[in-house]
Amino acid sequence: MDEERVFQPVNNRTLINEKDASLLRYGYRIMQDTYEFVSYPSNSSIRIWNSATESDHYDTHHHSAVEVIMGVRGSVQIKVPQKEFAVMPGEILFIPSVMPHSLTMGENSERHLFLFEMDCLLSIRDFLLLNPMLASPIYLTASFASIDSVRALLNRIIEEYHTDHPLKNMVMYTLLLEIYTILGDEYLLSSAEGTRLPLGKRKEYWELLQHVIEYVDQHYMEDITLDAIATEAGFSKYHFLRLFKKLTGDTFYHYLCQKRIAMAENLMRLSDFSISQIAMRTGFNSIATFNRIYKDIRGMTPSQYRSLYHLPHTLPSPGGAR
Repeated sequence: MDEERVFQPVNNRTLINEKDASLLRYGYRIMQDTYEFVSYPSNSSIRIWNSATESDHYDTHHHSAVEVIMGVRGSVQIKVPQKEFAVMPGEILFIPSVMPHSLTMGENSERHLFLFEMDCLLSIRDFLLLNPMLASPIYLTASFASIDSVRALLNRIIEEYHTDHPLKNMVMYTLLLEIYTILGDEYLLSSAEGTRLPLGKRKEYWELLQHVIEYVDQHYMEDITLDAIATEAGFSKYHFLRLFKKLTGDTFYHYLCQKRIAMAENLMRLSDFSISQIAMRTGFNSIATFNRIYKDIRGMTPSQYRSLYHLPHTLPSPGGAR
C-alpha cells in the first residue's frame, strides 16, 4: 500500500501523519477534538489494557468501539451524560459505542479495559431486539445473577488475547457473543415482565420484526420507502413506526441508516471503491447525503474513517499506552 493511500488527506490536511501512525500501531491514543481513533493489533478489532496506577484521568471522549471496564482493585470513576459510576473490584461496566465518557482511576486502583467494534455482532439479526439495552451503559454489580459467568468469560478473552492462536479474534468474538446472550436473556426477560402484551401477541410481533429485518438485509441498497416497508409488514405507516419503536427502542429510519453505514464501512475497509461508489452501493442517494448521515451518526466523515482503517497495522502490539 503506498503512502499516499495510507495517509489520505482530509479537508486539505493529513488526518494522521506518519509519526502518529507509528504510535497508533502500538496503542497510543490518537485524538481529534473529543473523538478517539481506537487502534487495534494486526488482524483484530479488539484491544485490551490492564492498568494499575496510583491515579489517572482521561477527559471526556468518545469512540466507535464499545468500552468495558472490569474493576480489579480500588475504584474507577466513570462519568457519562447525566450519570456517574464507581466501578469497584469485580464489577463490570459496558459503555456503548460513541457515548461520551470520562474515566478517573482512584489511588492504588487497577482495572481491565476492553475496546472492541460491534460490527460483526450487529450483523446477527437477534441484536436488533437488544437495541434499547445496547444504547445505555450496562452496570453489573454483585446483585446481577450472572456476573460471575460474565466475569469468567471476560477473563477467558484476556487469556486468548495474549496467545498466538491464528483464530484468536474469532475465539474472542465467540466469547463476547456468549456474554451478550447472557445479558440479552436477562434484558428480554425483564422487558417481557414489564409489557402488557400477551405472550402470543409478543411472539407474533417478534416474528414480524424478524421479517422486516430480513427485508432490509435484502433491500438496504435500494430506495426503501416508508410506504413499502409498512406494506411489507402489513400495517399502516403510523402503526408500523409506533410498533417498531416499541419493540426495538429505535426508529426505523435510524435502524436503516445504521444498517447502510455498517455495510458501507465494510466496503471502506475491504474494497477499493471510491466513497461515491460506496454511497451508491449501500442505498444513499447522493454523496452529500452519505457524508451528512455518516457524520451525524459516527462523528466523522467517511473519508476520515477510511483514512484510519487504511493505516498499515502490521506490527505486533506490546500492550499499548492508555
